[in-house]
Amino acid sequence: MITAEITVREPAELAAAALYQAARPELMNTPRTILMARQEKDTVIFTIESKDSTAFRAGVNAVIQIITVFEKMSQLNRIN
Repeated sequence: MITAEITVREPAELAAAALYQAARPELMNTPRTILMARQEKDTVIFTIESKDSTAFRAGVNAVIQIITVFEKMSQLNRIN
């Protein structure tokens, strides 16, 4: 089993809550990978558990994609 945690600290608890809510639909539980997230105050912690390296890479890429989309949307909201 390959396991990793990715921690994202936001400047405010409200931003962390928004990231957590955005990530929830993308969380997965497949035969090869479990992708979980939890919020602790101003931090969101993603946990990836995979049976093999290919599935692990897919889980890491999913987390990166969630964070990237959230950052882009946050930047757009700051502009408006």
